[in-house]
Amino acid sequence: MLIVFVILILGLLTPRLSGRFGIPKKVFIRFLFYGAVILIFGIQAYWGWQQYSMWKYGGPPASYLLPPYQPVSYFYLYAYMQFFNKFVISCFAGFLILLASKFLNHYFKNRFFEDEEPYFAALSIFLLGQPLWLFYAPAVLGSAVLASVYNQYFRKKRERFSLYYLWIPAGSLLFIVDLVLKYRN
Repeated sequence: MLIVFVILILGLLTPRLSGRFGIPKKVFIRFLFYGAVILIFGIQAYWGWQQYSMWKYGGPPASYLLPPYQPVSYFYLYAYMQFFNKFVISCFAGFLILLASKFLNHYFKNRFFEDEEPYFAALSIFLLGQPLWLFYAPAVLGSAVLASVYNQYFRKKRERFSLYYLWIPAGSLLFIVDLVLKYRN
């Protein structure tokens, strides 16, 4: 949980950090996204290995949950459901959003997003995990509609509202709300 929050904060600070270190924003956020995927899955694999070791060397009755008493598929399914399930589905959704937004942006000649925006969206979707990323899309789109209406009718501006500074803050806010709801008692 803490790692996810730290990565979201790094994503939020991408414009400042990339300028401070002299790295282009697109390179920084791309590195952050792929690094987050590797780090999160590495942590999940470590937890799976720890679970296997605990069952194997813990003695009975835990050792009866591993081969030769149970098929190895039992442990793989257990490890997938306990550790990997949340992030495998959200990683797939994040990559799908990344590829679709890059393709559509290229097809429409960079009309929708700036270069690093698809990585912001994919990073937030991946880090929120399953099922929280399903609430993320309506939250971002609803916020964008409200901001556009506000700009058009109250500020009398006819320009397009950019989601550039909305992707990571919306993901961070949703992550914090999820934590508060989980641990409120």
